[in-house]
Amino acid sequence: MLKSNPGILPMLCMTSAPPLARDRLVGLAYASKNLISSMEGSEKKTPRIPPQIEEDSLNEQLTRIIDVLSEVADRDLFPWLEDDTIKPTPLVLERNSISRVEAEFTVGNYQSPKLTESIDVGAIPPLSKWNFIKSGNTQIDSSIVLSDLFHITRGIATGNNAFFILDEDAVLQNSIERDCLIPLLPSPRYLKVPVVESDSNGEPVIEKKRFLLSISCMPDETKRKYPFAWKYLEKGVKEGVDQGYLC
Repeated sequence: MLKSNPGILPMLCMTSAPPLARDRLVGLAYASKNLISSMEGSEKKTPRIPPQIEEDSLNEQLTRIIDVLSEVADRDLFPWLEDDTIKPTPLVLERNSISRVEAEFTVGNYQSPKLTESIDVGAIPPLSKWNFIKSGNTQIDSSIVLSDLFHITRGIATGNNAFFILDEDAVLQNSIERDCLIPLLPSPRYLKVPVVESDSNGEPVIEKKRFLLSISCMPDETKRKYPFAWKYLEKGVKEGVDQGYLC
């Protein structure tokens, strides 16, 4: 079946419980990733069996794939796999019988999500990003892109993150002037909300604030305008921070 109709593989993977991702199938069936990808196809490539795979190897891999799919198939969809007294029954759906199809999107743990929203499937394809789950009264304007709000660079290499990136405690302990600090956002996995608000100082309202020590003044001006930041820099010189490959 799979050999003559490789394009049905994605559908079979979606009827498993839970749906089976490509890499998961590759691992469980000990199958070639190239074989699975070719059978799934893409917008530009028709699903097919790679011609370079030897017949014996192909049959072995397809057999293992079928075994895995049979094992994880959703028994609610295929009850005859659990009970051989039940015979497969064709399911016929009338296209006009469904007025609205919704997809349920969740944020957080799937079993106990922080936020759940049902969205009309017909409204999903036009969206450029799946960031449409609302949080409170937050409105999303798809006409605004990140570069309209920020100057985006590839990144900053400090040469010594432990010295130049400080948390709130280090800033207070060294009394470093705020004008010398650039607020940083943590990795997305540490953010608990989809929209990060700012306080009256323009700093992000997050639990663990971090700052980049960044001073554009010449040394003499820095020493005069920002004495505490200068003192911190002198401490770094004594510790050899300035001998790093980027400092």
